[in-house]
Amino acid sequence: MKITIEGNPEEIATAITGMQTATTFQMQAMIGQLEAERFSNAMKSVSNIFNIKKNKEAEGGHHES
Repeated sequence: MKITIEGNPEEIATAITGMQTATTFQMQAMIGQLEAERFSNAMKSVSNIFNIKKNKEAEGGHHES
C-alpha cells in the first residue's frame, strides 16, 4: 500500500510533528486524570478510615454510659 501526500514537505513535516505533540499532550492529560482519580480515591479511603474510627469511638462511648 502506497500513500502519496502532496504539498510542501516542510509544511507536512510541521503538521506531523504538531500531531505527535498533540498526541503526547493528550496522553499526559489522560495520565494526569488517572493520577487525580487515584489521589481522590486515596483521600476517600483516608476519610473512610477516619470516619470508621470516629464511629467506633462514638459506639464505645455509648456502651460505656
